[in-house]
Order: sequence, then C-alpha cells, then structure tokens
Amino acid sequence: MVLVTTIRQVLAIADALERAAVRRYESLGACMRRVGHADLARVFEALAQEERQHVENVEHLAQASQSSGPSDDISELMLPETFEIGDAAAAALLTPYKALSLAVRGEEQAFSFWTYVASEAANAEVRAQAEAMARQELVHAAKLRHERRRAYHAERQRKQPETVDTLDDATLRSFIGRQERETATTLRDAARHLDGEVDPTLLHLIRGFAASLSAEPSVVAPTTETATLIQRAAAVGAVGILFEAAGSVEQLIEQYLVLLRRSEHASGLEDVSRRCEHATAAVAGLNACLYALEPSLAELAQHAPSGIRLEAHP
Repeated sequence: MVLVTTIRQVLAIADALERAAVRRYESLGACMRRVGHADLARVFEALAQEERQHVENVEHLAQASQSSGPSDDISELMLPETFEIGDAAAAALLTPYKALSLAVRGEEQAFSFWTYVASEAANAEVRAQAEAMARQELVHAAKLRHERRRAYHAERQRKQPETVDTLDDATLRSFIGRQERETATTLRDAARHLDGEVDPTLLHLIRGFAASLSAEPSVVAPTTETATLIQRAAAVGAVGILFEAAGSVEQLIEQYLVLLRRSEHASGLEDVSRRCEHATAAVAGLNACLYALEPSLAELAQHAPSGIRLEAHP
C-alpha cells in the first residue's frame, strides 16, 4: 500500500470514500424499501445523509487548508473495496441481516484503512486527520454492528435456518480450534495495548476469554495480520483497540452460528452453543466499555446487558 503523505491526498481519499458510502447507503436503503423493510431503509437513508454531510465537511476542510479541492491523484493508492448493488434480482435476495453485514464490512474496511494511514504517517497533520477519519468510521460501524445483531435475532425468531452441508465432529472441532486461536491472538494483543489504559476488570475479561479459547502463551510476539490490525487501531486510542477486539469476537460468533447450522450431532451442537453464549457475553462486555469511552455511542449503551458494569478510566 502506498503511503499517504499530504493533506491533499487525505482529502482526496476521504472525498472518494465518503461519496462511495453515500451511494452504498442509498442503494441499501432502496433495496430494503423494495423488499418491505421500511424501518431499516430509514436507517440507511439517515446514514446516506450523514455521509453527504461528511462530503461537505471534506470540501470545507479543503478550502480551509487553502487547497484547490480534493483532486490529488490517488490512483496508485490501494483504497478500501466499495460495492454497488445494481442487480435488482440480487438486491431482492438481501435480508436485513445480509444488508447490514455489507454495510458493516464497508465501514470496517474504511476504519482499517484510516488506522493504517494514521499509524504510518510521518506528518503530524496527516496523522491527526487520519485519526479523525478513523474514529468517524468506527462510530458508524459500531452502530451498524448493533443493528446487525438485532436483525440476526429477529430473523432467528421468524424462522429456523436450514441444516445443509453437515460437518462431522472431527471437522467441526478442527475448524473451531483454528478460529478460536486466531481470536485469542487478537485479544491478547489488544490486552497488551490496553494495559494501564482501561479498568483492570476489562483486561481480566479480555485475558480470561482469550485463555478460554486457547492455552497458547501470551508472550509470543504478534506476527499475524489480525495482531497488526490491533497495533494500527492503537493509533485511534483505546476505542480503536476495543472496536477491533469486539469485531474479532463478533466474527467468531458468526462462525459459531454457521457451525450450528451445519452440525447434526447433539454433542457438537451443545458444545458450539455453549461457546457461542460465552463469546456473546464477552463481546457484550467489550461493547459496553467501547460505548462508555465513545460519547457518540451513548444511545447504544442503553441497550447493553444490565449485568455488565465495566467502566473505563478517562
């Protein structure tokens, strides 16, 4: 990935990403209206309006920085993936959960990109602006994750997922082991970066859950891509680290849910279900602390489980 070295490049990239986000949310909103999900359509339409405001903000920043506008050549930069939904047939197949998953992916990729820019920037002004952009994407992604969890549970209540392409116990356990080790590596790296920055209760939660996933020692130097994501997220501070840590656990939960649909064995189902419940409690704790640290997410804190009381140090 080519390094971003100037404010003009930052503004050019931000302009491109925000305009792509406007199109994405407009498209998702229209899709949800066509298939009868007006409430979710309004969520996407509101996000599209927020992104339009972000485009205007970028234009104002360009003017304030005495730039002629966000027009620098960014063709050599590896920007986050964007997508368009132009196929009406494909759009009709989108459930609320799938639509929100697409939206979450877009915001997570943008967050990861901006944390990369911030962590690699030599210029203090570029670094500060990239951090601001990253936090903006984090807030949107956290809200969308919240909506995605609600959509999943709503869909589960309406119908039971079909059991297809079943797995045997040996394959099931092998797959779970690999996914859990990856998540444990991410969480241990997160705990290292958060040590001294947040309440010890939160560190105990992270380390305890990581230990329950994998007995591998936490002193091993992080070498995986997921650990690198935590290091980059640290550019945004504790909220960035918590965001990536919670995301890693949510990805694990999604894998558990897939496995629950693909296992016919009672013993396997019981074990995966127990692990899924354990992971759900852990991600709830991570999110509760994330919401406490980020004022923009205050309304989501009202929906945090009442049994979780984690406070982060200012």
